[in-house]
Amino acid sequence: YLTINKIAMEDIFVTDPEKSRYTIAGDLNASAKITDLDNNYIVNCIADIDRFYVNGDNLQHLDIESNWSSERNLLNLDLAIVTNNKCTAHGIGGYDIKNSNFNIYFDIDSLSVGFLNHYLKSPIKHISGTTSGNLQLEGILPDINLNARLALNRSPFSVRQTMVDYVFIGGDSIILSPTDMEFRNLRFVDKYGNKGEFFGHISHNMFTGLNLNLGFRTDDLLVLETTETVSPTYYGTIYADGLLSVAGRTSNIKLQIDATARPNTIFNILPMGKGDMRENSYIKFASSSEK
Repeated sequence: YLTINKIAMEDIFVTDPEKSRYTIAGDLNASAKITDLDNNYIVNCIADIDRFYVNGDNLQHLDIESNWSSERNLLNLDLAIVTNNKCTAHGIGGYDIKNSNFNIYFDIDSLSVGFLNHYLKSPIKHISGTTSGNLQLEGILPDINLNARLALNRSPFSVRQTMVDYVFIGGDSIILSPTDMEFRNLRFVDKYGNKGEFFGHISHNMFTGLNLNLGFRTDDLLVLETTETVSPTYYGTIYADGLLSVAGRTSNIKLQIDATARPNTIFNILPMGKGDMRENSYIKFASSSEK
C-alpha cells in the first residue's frame, strides 16, 4: 500500500497565473494498492483533492478513482467534481503513460463558470453563476487542449470597457476550442430588466494572444455607465437600441457603438472643438447620410 497526505497541487503544477493556460491548486490525498498477477502489476488508486481550485475558482472537491496495469500501460480515470455536496462534473477517460497523453470527457451539471474568467478577463470583468454541457480535455502534458459546449445558467457578468453589469438568462451556447471561443446568441438583461443579445468570437492560440470580435445587440438597454473619475474623456449613462461591438487584440481594444439613444441618456464629452473631436481615435461623428 502507498498513502499520500496533503500534497499541494501547486507544487506539482507549477505555473504563472498570469501567463499559464490553466492553473490548478488544492491538497491531494491518495491511497494505492499494488497487486502482482503473473508479473502484470495492477495499481488501484483512490484519491481526492480538497480545496480544489481551477484558474482561481473554488470548485471545492475532486474525487478520483483510477487503475493501471503494466500490461496495458494505460491509466483509467473516473473523476467527479463535488461542489456543495453535489456532483457538478463527472469525467471518464484515461492517461496514456507512454505518450503522456490525456483524454477525459466530462458531463457537466451546474458547474461554476468562474474558471472562464482566466480566458475572458479582457472583455469581461467578471462572470459568475453556473453552466451545464460537456467538456473534453485532451493532449500531451503540459499542453492540454480544452474543447467544450456549454450552456450558461443564470450568470452575472460585467463588461470591462463600459462598466455595466448584466445577467445571462439563456440562449444558445459557448463553444470552446484550442483556437476559438464562440458565443452563440446569448440572451442577457441589465439591472432594469431590459434585454440584449451577446454573440461573436474570441480567436486565440491555446488561450493566449486573444483577438476579440464581439457584439452586443440592444433594445433600450443600459450600454454605458461610467463616471468622470473612471473615464475623464467621455462618461455618462447611455440607454440605446442598436449594436455595440468590442474588437481587436487585448492590448488595443476598439469599442464601437452604432445605436440610437433612448430617454434618460446622459453622455458627457471632454469640451473641445468639433475639429479636435474628429481627430480622436475612438469618437466619430456621423452625418445622417453616413448612418
